[in-house]
Order: sequence, then structure tokens, then C-alpha cells
Amino acid sequence: MKKIITLVTAAGMLSPAFVFGQVSITEPNPNAVFNGFIDQMESDKQDLYVVDIWRISEGPPYTEIFFDSVAGDFWTNSSPGLKEAGSVATHKFVEMTVNLPAFLIPGNGGIMDVGYFGNSSIDLNELILEVDTPVAGSESLFLYDEDNNGADPDDPPRTVAVVNDYAANAVVRFAHDDLSVGVFADQSDENKFKMFQAVDPLDGSPIIDEYIFAIDDRTGDAIDFDDGFFYVNSTPVPEPSQIAALALLGLGGFLYVRRRRTARK
Repeated sequence: MKKIITLVTAAGMLSPAFVFGQVSITEPNPNAVFNGFIDQMESDKQDLYVVDIWRISEGPPYTEIFFDSVAGDFWTNSSPGLKEAGSVATHKFVEMTVNLPAFLIPGNGGIMDVGYFGNSSIDLNELILEVDTPVAGSESLFLYDEDNNGADPDDPPRTVAVVNDYAANAVVRFAHDDLSVGVFADQSDENKFKMFQAVDPLDGSPIIDEYIFAIDDRTGDAIDFDDGFFYVNSTPVPEPSQIAALALLGLGGFLYVRRRRTARK
């Protein structure tokens, strides 16, 4: 299914460099290789869950995530016993000290791949994509909870492709809403999002377009950051020009989008 994000202009705030067009979402992602990769992650998602869910200190307890895409095996630097015998890391992700504020999808057909592969939350959760530029808009990407309750027909695993058909680059960011208790925040909130960036498993050099999001749903209790895991293949917003564009449009667009979503619910 292909959806078009509903877009609204932020009157008086658009730079002449930004043009009109569309950002489309296709589900599932038409890339079979990407879908297979998310399926492999989903098969061992439990190894990223935090057993002691009533942690009073900020989680997660690990700062590095390892994944063997051949065996479909996750393990972390806090729980090396989770590693299967013979597994060799084909992917390594390291927790970022500061979350990225946004991502950039190149114009004229640039693609962002997003995959959901697990969570341990009993609440009804929603991951949202917000478009800040060229024009503001938002769309729900994933609706999920642990046991479904018949409320989330798109539940796991699931993938989407976000395609930018603008002539200009699109600046986008993610937001999360715990619909059960109404805790909403975007990816800059480090009480809600933990970001892990891919690095080379051998030399530790950063890979700038691969990330894992670990999300905490309520943020005030059970702080475990295992209430939604997402793999994102996209380019971070570069400094400083796109950050300036985000600052220009982000606040007005974000407030408008949130009012729309609240009214819709």
C-alpha cells in the first residue's frame, strides 16, 4: 500500500529554495533484501529486551549492540552470554552521546528505509514520521503493542519505504506517542529515544546511514528502552545549512502537526 503524507504549508516561513511536491510511504518496503534483514532482526529481538523492567536508573544497560545477520543473532556488551556459539558480528551499533535532530532524504526519488522489529511494551505505541521541509506534515508509520489486542493489524514485523519526490531535499524526523498514556516526544528527546549508530565491526569507523532506535514508552517508570526497536537506513541532517532550515520550520510545523494529530485522535 502506498500512502501520501498530508502536507500543509507554514505560511510566511518557506524559503524560496523549497518547492512543492510529495513524500510517499510504501508498505511493505518493496526491497526484498531489506525486508529479509528486518526479518532476521525480528527473529532474535528478545535478546535486546531488558529483563529487569523496573529499573530506577536510566537504561538501557548496554551501550553496544552486535548482530550476526547470517545466524540472526543479537547480543550486547552487557550480556555477552546472549551470543550464540560461533556467531560473528556482521553489524555493530554504538549508542550516540547526543541524538540526531533529523534526517535528510535527497530530492528526486531519494529513499529512507525503516523497519520495526520488536518491543516489550503492553501499551499501544505509534511511531510517526514528521516532514519539516519543504513543507510540514506527518504520517503514522507503525502502530504496535506487545500482544496486539486486535488493535494493530500492521504489527510485527513491518517495513516501509519513504520516497522523496520533491526536487529539493526533505528534512524529516521521527516522533513516538504512547497512545495508552499520552506521552509524546520527537527523536531529540533522549528520555524517549536512544540512538545507536552503525560502526565497522573491525575498526569502529562510523557508518553514517544506519541506525537502531531503542524507544522508552512512558519515560517516567519502567525505564528500559525496549518498547520499540527500529532500524533506519537514512542520511543524517548535515551541518549547518539543513540545521538552519530545521530551526526555521521545525517549531511551527511541529506544533501544527501535533494539533492535527490530537484533533484526529
